[in-house]
Amino acid sequence: MKRTISVLGAGAWGTALALTAARAGHDVRLWARDTDTVSSINEHRQNLHYLPGVTLDLPVNATSDLKVALQAASLVLAVVPAHSLQACLLQAKAHIPVGIPLVLCAKGIEKTTGRLMSEMARQTLAQNPIAVLSGPSFALDVARGLPTAVTIAADNADLAADIASLLSGNSF
Repeated sequence: MKRTISVLGAGAWGTALALTAARAGHDVRLWARDTDTVSSINEHRQNLHYLPGVTLDLPVNATSDLKVALQAASLVLAVVPAHSLQACLLQAKAHIPVGIPLVLCAKGIEKTTGRLMSEMARQTLAQNPIAVLSGPSFALDVARGLPTAVTIAADNADLAADIASLLSGNSF
């Protein structure tokens, strides 16, 4: 079933995951703070700064407008660096409907408090289920469509299985 997946963060890993979601047949909105990155993706079908040489072979629509990025999303992948996650989620909170799952896709801990990303997300978006994507993977390999296996963890096994099913494809 085709869904709208929003990816917050257009670095190498965010762009690779956006491509993965597009390859799985979904509409993808990729949010970047940097308007040059947005232009590069939309006009040249490449993220020249973070994944040079990788053509975005499927439609991934980039935007620097968080509201547009999250409009009609049925799944949100948070792929911003750990030090930016709290600020990003606080901005996004007004645009993520209650109950829409959030998948944390960047590792790390909050420097000032020592909180895990999942703790921070649960406190910020208490009405949204939280999952974590993790595994040994490289953004460039994923973007190139090389075989990659990752894990989705969530408090609810059905949610984890649903997210895994949404993102699974021939090589991911």
